[in-house]
Amino acid sequence: MTLVALQRAFVAALRDGERRAPAFIQGDASTKFGVYHNAYRARLRDALRENFEKTWEWLGDSRFDEAISRYIAACPPSSWTLADFGDRFAALLDGLYPADPEVGELAWLEWEMHRAFIGADAAPARAETLGDINWENARLRFVPTLRLRPVSTNAGAIWSALAAGETPPAAEALPASAALCVWRRDLRPSFRTIDAREFMALRTALSGVSFGDLCKLMSAGREDHQTVVEIGSTVARWLADEMITEISAQADEFPG
Repeated sequence: MTLVALQRAFVAALRDGERRAPAFIQGDASTKFGVYHNAYRARLRDALRENFEKTWEWLGDSRFDEAISRYIAACPPSSWTLADFGDRFAALLDGLYPADPEVGELAWLEWEMHRAFIGADAAPARAETLGDINWENARLRFVPTLRLRPVSTNAGAIWSALAAGETPPAAEALPASAALCVWRRDLRPSFRTIDAREFMALRTALSGVSFGDLCKLMSAGREDHQTVVEIGSTVARWLADEMITEISAQADEFPG
């Protein structure tokens, strides 16, 4: 058996929930292999507990540990770093708790806040430098840590309360369509719960359309001047929140 084959067999055995030692381990195979088998799962559990502390607090020990066990079995790590382990945990919780959508939304928010903290740096644009912009053709470039997800619950309020060490509110459905917006501002991960109009505007701007086309797309059923005022106010807020890195009339390499 080659070294690669040995390594693959050992990894497969580690991931096997039955803790069956590979045949090539000599001596007391069960005891020797058991140490690695247990340590592998313990380290993965620790990684998820570190990255999803508030989700853990919300679910409680029993339900969170059950979710961890399912995740380790279904989604073994595929990256060289445990910092990436957990990228599908929110999706798993969405499936486990379809009647409690705040669980998956809370986990998504917590994961993206974690990823924003270690994400790529980008200097924010300053409003005072934008006086000569041709807004009709202008395109917006956003910080690389920006992430969006439609939500139906007050998961943002739950996260904020848990982060502050306060008693979280009961989970409840939001009165209207909304989304979570996550990004890093300076060195601080940030988020807002945004309404459906801002979500549509932000998602459209991320596609790289011009400001003029953005206004046209957002103006359906509305007066054009109302849309321009709305979008102008929204862009001003994005600038103040340091979500935008550049506003340019050039249409190259904008994120989709």
